[in-house]
Amino acid sequence: MPLTQSPQMTMPLAEQYLVGDEPASASILSREKCFKKRESSAIKKLTRKLHEMRQKCKMQSKKIRFAKKLTLSKSFLTTIEKLPDAAQIFIKLQLKGTKKPRGRRYTRNEKIMALSIYKQSPKAYNLLKKMFILPSKRCLQKILSSFQMKPGINAEILENLKKQVQHMTAEKRLVNLLFDEVSLAPGMVYNDFLNEIIGFPDDGSKKAKDIADRALVFMIKGIKSKTKQPILFIFTKSGIKKQELKDLLIETIKSVNSTGLKVVSAICDQCPTNVAVIRELREETQKKYAVEGKPTQTTFFEVDNTKVFPLFDTPHLLKGVRNNLLNKDAKFMLNGQERWAKWEHLKMLLAIDVGDDEIRLVNKLTESLINKEKLKKMKVKLAAQVFSQRVSSALRFSGKHGILPAECEGTADFLLIFDKLFDSFNGHSYQDDSKMYKSCVKKNSPHFQLWDDLLPTLESIRFKSISKKNGIDQIKYEMIPSIKNWILNIKTFKEMWEYLSSNYKITNLITRNFNQDPLENFFSSIRSNGVRNINPNCYQFINAYKTLIVNNYNSPHSAGANCEEDYNSVMQSLSCLIGSNRADSNTVDFACNIDSLLSVMTEIKNNDSLLHAESKKYVTGYVIKKSKTKVFKSCTNCVNNLCRSSADLESFNYEIDYTKRSLFHPSDKFIDLMNNMYYVIVACLRNNPTSKCLKDEIKFYIDCACDFNIITCRKHKGDLIDFIINLSIKLIVHSWCLGVNRLLNGKTRCFDRNDQIKEKVT
Repeated sequence: MPLTQSPQMTMPLAEQYLVGDEPASASILSREKCFKKRESSAIKKLTRKLHEMRQKCKMQSKKIRFAKKLTLSKSFLTTIEKLPDAAQIFIKLQLKGTKKPRGRRYTRNEKIMALSIYKQSPKAYNLLKKMFILPSKRCLQKILSSFQMKPGINAEILENLKKQVQHMTAEKRLVNLLFDEVSLAPGMVYNDFLNEIIGFPDDGSKKAKDIADRALVFMIKGIKSKTKQPILFIFTKSGIKKQELKDLLIETIKSVNSTGLKVVSAICDQCPTNVAVIRELREETQKKYAVEGKPTQTTFFEVDNTKVFPLFDTPHLLKGVRNNLLNKDAKFMLNGQERWAKWEHLKMLLAIDVGDDEIRLVNKLTESLINKEKLKKMKVKLAAQVFSQRVSSALRFSGKHGILPAECEGTADFLLIFDKLFDSFNGHSYQDDSKMYKSCVKKNSPHFQLWDDLLPTLESIRFKSISKKNGIDQIKYEMIPSIKNWILNIKTFKEMWEYLSSNYKITNLITRNFNQDPLENFFSSIRSNGVRNINPNCYQFINAYKTLIVNNYNSPHSAGANCEEDYNSVMQSLSCLIGSNRADSNTVDFACNIDSLLSVMTEIKNNDSLLHAESKKYVTGYVIKKSKTKVFKSCTNCVNNLCRSSADLESFNYEIDYTKRSLFHPSDKFIDLMNNMYYVIVACLRNNPTSKCLKDEIKFYIDCACDFNIITCRKHKGDLIDFIINLSIKLIVHSWCLGVNRLLNGKTRCFDRNDQIKEKVT
């Protein structure tokens, strides 16, 4: 028989692959080869990667060992110590930050350094955080929330100041007290941490039922040291009243003096309230001296038998004179002759001083300095550029040579008088200057002779004003407040010099230390803290205030700032305030207000409507959702207590639910409970929104008016009740603040007419 017809024999699988069908065996072999190639390639890649990781690990270990050796070496430590404090902190942070991000811990100084960077530019901080080891944004936010900063005198700042003063010399304990107001944007913010609404006028002891739009800040500044320290701030509505300012000024001086410091002078601008308070305090001291038989011709006032010399901010005085000269001609006596100063003469000078190729007599004299429509009246440097020796010389030269009327020489004399006067109160150097009045005041310095010579001229200055009465022009010649206060400043400074030189052996004084520039620069830093916010609200003001006093005013000086940079540092380190919160001991009897609250609750219930009821149901469903996430999670007992067994097909929750199973449908009993809580919270907001313990007050009334027995789960009952109350308060109070802010911004005109605060806004 042929071989092909022999019976088939069973062969091993391997032999079948070899002897069997050739195409099949070839494909299997090619697959095996391909698999082996891929496998070997993957092994090679993993081996190479493992080798690279080992090399990186070795290099990292070497770096760590080198860093440890470096930190222990004397040369490195010596080099580090020569660097600024911030650089030292940053380098040490990078060297020790080898742990995983979740395992890193930061010191207080490291957090403050990082906070300083973050507040300059959040975007820049995010970039630096990718490149270097730095704390997270959340970590920095916790720093500011770890201590309180409320309106009024801060006891902790004063206590820390006492410790710092113990190491100061007698000369450096002498300080000026600066105070001024800054404009704020009206707005309400509920701060759950502080347990109150921020945005009302607040002097630290009480709040007014109004909307705050200004902050009054008190700051101390060393007269012989480059240090400053904000002491307190308060919020006011349209400025503080005279009696309130007087009481606050006296209280602040007493508080500062109690630390061991000595308030020598009080410096402010010449707003009518400040002028009235200073005048009243002086008159009281003069009456006291008259009774005691002492000389009454004094410029100071006394607080607890301690002399305080009031001065008006000289940059404000210079601007005041310039602003009056814009619209009024001034006549004055100089060397026995009557002279006139007119703004028209400056316009004439600008018109003739054209020059060739922009080479002019007075290059800085431009339309922005002379034209009333283009003039920035708040800029001190613009006033100083007009009241300058160069402009005065150009006017005098033009008048002498017949280029301008001879009358221009009177304006030239007027400008030169205030140039010298401003220089004498703006001295910045202990060394002799090319302009001699810009050096310090000392015994027999030329300042005293200048002031004696200028006093008769200043007392003779009268500004011409024209008013119409019955169609007839009436001309008056009046001494403006700025001139009066220049005269008072000269007399006060001379008397203060005698007092300091005889009692404290002071031999020289930098007159620039006696103006408001440090406080104005502090305001500028607040407006530029973190982001450019030229009109912060009360809440933003507090946050910026806290940041600046903790990080030693580390904020860039604005290029367009109204004042020169003062280079003053913090008088004391306030980083110790971090984490040092004191519990407020508010012992308020809430029960005495329960009758008025019940009447307000009745009004609210009577004004309820279907839409309002459905909106409250929706909020109730949200409260259940958050409670489930945070408290009871999968507890069926709690769900049964708070929710319906089936969806309410007629409710707004059902209509808005896209999937018809995403939102919670609260039970009728829980809806009633939430309604009662809502009535209590809204009644408290209408009755006493200015409460300094608002949350505690609301909780007290909720405990009295609401029944939580519908919650039967023993495991979660306590936590669930607390969570529901806290969340409800936060939601409703925040919503109320949002409504007030919308009214303030003109975004809505709809509001409850029974709400006094919202009624005042409109």
